[in-house]
Amino acid sequence: MVRWRKGLPDLSTGYHVEYRNPWLRTVVRLVLVLLVLGAGWQLYHLGYALGGGDYGSAKTELRDLRERVAVLGRENRQLRQDNALLQRELTVEREVSNRVRLDIQGLERRIHELTEEVDFYRNIVSPDELERGLHIHKVQLTPADVPGAYRYQLVLTQVQGNRSLEGRVNLQLEGRRNGESIQLEHGDLVPGEVDGRPFSFRYFQVVSGRLHLPGDVIPEALMVSVEPEGSHARSVQQRETWSSLFNEGDS
Repeated sequence: MVRWRKGLPDLSTGYHVEYRNPWLRTVVRLVLVLLVLGAGWQLYHLGYALGGGDYGSAKTELRDLRERVAVLGRENRQLRQDNALLQRELTVEREVSNRVRLDIQGLERRIHELTEEVDFYRNIVSPDELERGLHIHKVQLTPADVPGAYRYQLVLTQVQGNRSLEGRVNLQLEGRRNGESIQLEHGDLVPGEVDGRPFSFRYFQVVSGRLHLPGDVIPEALMVSVEPEGSHARSVQQRETWSSLFNEGDS
């Protein structure tokens, strides 16, 4: 088929001749499509062939990593359990250590008390080193459950004497109030005992009671006076600093 169209001018007529074949154009297009599809298919196979080994390796590595994560997870749980067990054991050991320490402290205090008691009874049974007559032993204060209140205790003994002794114990506090020195008598410290605390014994007696210290008084010392009735025994006095009247930790 021959078509005439105005195009580039012929040198002689001003027209040129173009030959067109519609089947040829279709064939060319089909060939191009087949070439493109074939090239794509080849590229796909080439990529699969080239990357197939890496994919398998990556899959294997991923599986190994997952197994490793699982192992590490189990180890981590085990370590947490071990740590919790160690913490419990450490807590138990600390509690046991504290109990043992407190028991030791209690035993030490008890040993000290027993030593004092042994010395006390030794002086009663074998009073060779003590002067004949009335003696004051072991004056002690213990804080009570009310601020300013204290329980007092002292031991009286009679050395080388067979007569019963009767009399009164008087306490006198030395301290400071508003910067000035003061003295509080037994009746000021123990309401209802203006004349002191009575006693009566032959060999020894534990005298105890409760005293109350005014809140505005700073105590410094406690004077203990024992005044027996009659003329066959002499009075005795003993002065103790305030801090020495308490066991360690009680003041």
